[in-house]
Amino acid sequence: MKARARRTRRGTVVSMAFAALLVAGHSMAQEAQVLTLEQALEIAEARNPAFRQANNRVQLNGTEMRTTWLDQILPRANVTLFNTSFTGNHQGKATDNLGYPIDNPDAAWVYFSSTRQALDVSWRIQGASLFQAFRRQRITNRERNVARDRAFTEMDVSVRRLFMDALEQRELMLAEEELVAAREVDREVAERLFSLALRTRVDVLNAELAIEQQALARQQQRALFERAKLTLRTELGDDELGDFILADEPLPIFDPSALDADELVERALGVNPELRQREVAVESARLGVAENRNSWWPTVDLGMRVSRVAQTQETAALFDVSFDEDLDSGRACTGPKWIWTTPGRSSERHAFRSRKRCGGRFWSSTTSGRASASRSGPPRLPGKRSASRGRSTESARARSRICARASIRKRTRAGR
Repeated sequence: MKARARRTRRGTVVSMAFAALLVAGHSMAQEAQVLTLEQALEIAEARNPAFRQANNRVQLNGTEMRTTWLDQILPRANVTLFNTSFTGNHQGKATDNLGYPIDNPDAAWVYFSSTRQALDVSWRIQGASLFQAFRRQRITNRERNVARDRAFTEMDVSVRRLFMDALEQRELMLAEEELVAAREVDREVAERLFSLALRTRVDVLNAELAIEQQALARQQQRALFERAKLTLRTELGDDELGDFILADEPLPIFDPSALDADELVERALGVNPELRQREVAVESARLGVAENRNSWWPTVDLGMRVSRVAQTQETAALFDVSFDEDLDSGRACTGPKWIWTTPGRSSERHAFRSRKRCGGRFWSSTTSGRASASRSGPPRLPGKRSASRGRSTESARARSRICARASIRKRTRAGR
């Protein structure tokens, strides 16, 4: 009788503890948030780190496209609206007829003032570099868009899979709890049969061992459920999300028997993000080949400069911003300057430059161009003609230095 009363009290204590756990879990469930699959997808779209990084890179497309237009495609303009200066010069030393330094008898301060406004326009062209720069930026933008689509697809699939995995672990945990309750019933039946002498003490101990084993399995399954929830929380990326309860969602039914393999392949070729990234990579490689071929073309630098300079003695031109002079009457133009550079030879051509003075002020306009080309590879060794030409140039320079020294010595002796 005492043993039976002791077992009864033990069963009562276990039942009370289990009821307390259920009440605590019910109270926590009332405070927790019910999370549906649609809410999880919305949270992941706003907080998932990988998708946010890809989305932030896409935001650079507009800025970099405008930068490409202004820095690489369109001509560059530099405007100097106002630049004024005031300088003074005092020369206390002079030279005599023989070139010796003496005190300047007319030493005095001379002041100058000037004001300048200018507009510089430059443009660099190398073959089809303008079109290639635009295509390069467009490919970069497309690559970022495809990367964002791939990140969104991976996030969507991962959240759905983890949500269903957490629901599965929860169902398994509830099944383990029902099994624990069933083992409790089996123990009570074994104790009653033992009291009626229909079971032995070993049967009661086996029933108690089964309860402990099932309780351990339930604890392990609960840990797996909490781990699944933690994995889902990590994928969502929301640090402020508190405890939540998963809402029941119908399991997706996938029947591949009604699908067509050719139609699936055609659809994958059009929308699969990984295949789209491979297409962008191939297009980028083709553009890289074109850019490498374009490097053999000469580089042409075109420029134009329109400026106004007012310069007088004293302070007459200081802060002078008047535009009374006619621009066309004081316009100066410099023809294009072409420089063609090859491995071992360089040619340069200049055009004329003129500058017209208009009543103490100068209006000038300059237009210039430059072309250069270089070829990669090992440098070519100079031939016999180049070597002989270099030796003749060095000998001519040596003779000119000797003649200059002899002339200086002759003048010095004559002065003495």
